[in-house]
Amino acid sequence: MYEPQDRPLGETGSPLHLLSLPYDIRWIIYSHLFPSLRQIYLMASKESINPMMRPGSLSVGILLTCHQLHSEASDYLFNNYLFNIIGYKKHCMAHYKPLYELMERYAKHGANVEILDNGTLSSTACVSVHAKDGHVEAMLHVRQRGVPRDPKEVEEEAAQLPEVPGEPAEHLYGSLVAKMIDCIAFVVDTKPTILVTLLATAIAIIMAMLYSGSD
Repeated sequence: MYEPQDRPLGETGSPLHLLSLPYDIRWIIYSHLFPSLRQIYLMASKESINPMMRPGSLSVGILLTCHQLHSEASDYLFNNYLFNIIGYKKHCMAHYKPLYELMERYAKHGANVEILDNGTLSSTACVSVHAKDGHVEAMLHVRQRGVPRDPKEVEEEAAQLPEVPGEPAEHLYGSLVAKMIDCIAFVVDTKPTILVTLLATAIAIIMAMLYSGSD
C-alpha cells in the first residue's frame, strides 16, 4: 500500500528545498510569486505606502526566509517592476526615499526617480521608482501623462502643503471613487491576464482624470 511522504525527497533520500533547485527554476518561481503586470501601484498615506491590490497578493514572505532567497527574490522584484507611489503630494514625497534606497541596492544598473504631476498648483503626484533598464523605463514613457518635475522643487512644494484628515484617496477623490479604486485593484489581482491588461488601462485613464480633476 502506498503511503505518501510527509515531505518530497530527492534522489539521495534527503528532503527537497528551494535552494536545492537550479537557479533558473528558482527564477521562474519568483515570477509566479509577484504580480503578472509589471507595474505596482502604491497608495501613499501619512504613515505609510500600501499596495493597491488584494492583501496578500504581493508575496513578500520569500524575502523573510534566508539571506540567499532574500537577495535573489529582491533582485527579481526590483529589476523587473515599475513602482508608482500615488496620492497626496506631501505623502508621496515623504515615503519615496526608502523605496528608492532599496531600488539602488538591488537594481543592477542603478535606480531612477520620476515625479509627475499637473504642475506647481497640483496637490497630487505620482512618484515612479524604477531600475535603470530599458524594458522597465519603457513602461514609464508609454504612460505619457503628467508633467515631469524636479524632485527638489516638488519637495519644497510638498513641505508647504497642509496635512489632510482621513484617508488620502477619500479626501482627494471622494469616497465613491476611492471605493472604485479598491474594487479595480481587487479585480486586477484576481482575473485572467487579458482582463487584467484591459483593467490596467482603465486605471491609467481614471488616474489621469483624477489628477486633472483634483486641482
